[in-house]
Amino acid sequence: MQDSLRSKLALAKNPVNDSSPRFQGRLFFGWIIVGLCTFILFLTWGGHYSFGVFLLPLTKYFDSSRTEISALVAVRGIISGVFCLGAGTLSDKYGIKKVVFVGVVLTGVGWFFSAFVSELWQVYLFYSVVGGLGMSAIYVPIVAVISRWFNAKRPLALGIVLSAFGIGQMLMPLIVSPLVASYGWQFAFMIVGLMILVFGVPSIFFLKSSPEEIGLTVDGAKVKVKENPSGPQVEAIAANNWTRKEASGTLPFWQLLVIYFSSALCFQIVIVHLVARAVDVGVEFTRAALIISITGAAGIAGRILTGAVAVKVGQKRAMSAALILQVPMFFLFIYARDVWVFYLFGAIFGISYAGVSPLVPALTAGFFGLRHFGAVFAVMNMAYAIGAALGPVLAAYVFDVAYDYRVAFMGAGVLLFCNFIISLFLKDPVRKAKHPD
Repeated sequence: MQDSLRSKLALAKNPVNDSSPRFQGRLFFGWIIVGLCTFILFLTWGGHYSFGVFLLPLTKYFDSSRTEISALVAVRGIISGVFCLGAGTLSDKYGIKKVVFVGVVLTGVGWFFSAFVSELWQVYLFYSVVGGLGMSAIYVPIVAVISRWFNAKRPLALGIVLSAFGIGQMLMPLIVSPLVASYGWQFAFMIVGLMILVFGVPSIFFLKSSPEEIGLTVDGAKVKVKENPSGPQVEAIAANNWTRKEASGTLPFWQLLVIYFSSALCFQIVIVHLVARAVDVGVEFTRAALIISITGAAGIAGRILTGAVAVKVGQKRAMSAALILQVPMFFLFIYARDVWVFYLFGAIFGISYAGVSPLVPALTAGFFGLRHFGAVFAVMNMAYAIGAALGPVLAAYVFDVAYDYRVAFMGAGVLLFCNFIISLFLKDPVRKAKHPD
């Protein structure tokens, strides 16, 4: 932590000139870390964001309702969200690589053993419980790694890493839907599990938790550091290192939490149910599955584009723009009948939703600092996971009762508009003045 403090202090003291921090001609190793983290997230979360491909096959195989099958995602999400609180704290204390290693192994095991079950409760055990525990140990530590490697370009770096979710949505349906159609959902589950274990586990050994670990500095800057830093700069750095308890006492913390929760709820309604919605109105299954791939591909562009735009115009403005663009899509989904309309709306939705995902962690790091980032952001991620768990179940319940998704999609549109309004009032947190005794 001392090295990190000195690096930040040096950056604060040196203006931009010939002797100031500057990027060297060769590639900053932080971008290698970005690529590695993107690959790990793609492997471990790609299948989760493609669950809509499995909804109808699992419903038919177990002769279950859509609510019961959607609850697989809900339980997985809740377990992931609750246990990420511990994962964030453990990664801050014991190191990120150890925590991520356990997470990748559990995630792969959950997928793999789900392929050999005969009862629905066994899918809950392996896919939801074991897999949920694994996922809880991956996302928050990965976001913490990127936040430690970057400062000025943090939104862009996070946007690239979190594009892994979009890559997963784009590629995984193309991989698993032919497997499901030809060999069944069990074989597809097994292949996903093997991919995670065979390729994901070795990747972790190349991960570096911070630039200081290999003698570099944040953003790859070359700096001269004075010994024993002190003074106003140190006080300013310390003032931005909020504990979880301190952060949760501020309005911006709860604004970000509500936005993240609501966005996840609405997003998962689309990811889990849009394929089924398209099939219900007459779209052929494999063509309907392509909606998720298109949404994911758009999400890749959306995360990177929004990260780049946020560097230029500010993270708060970029978030508001991304939120308002999503709202009309939910109302248009209600009336879509032709497959090309689903593809078009899915692409627009993918771009707009994906813009939110890198901005919440970037704003969290900017608002509350990095020293306790794992613990602070873990609460945000728990809210996200709970929202992601509730969305598919609520939409499935609406369908099972009314045999129609209209109320679910309209409610999601209204909720996202409320998110947009909240985003307009986001301000930096201010510490309460301490009164002398």
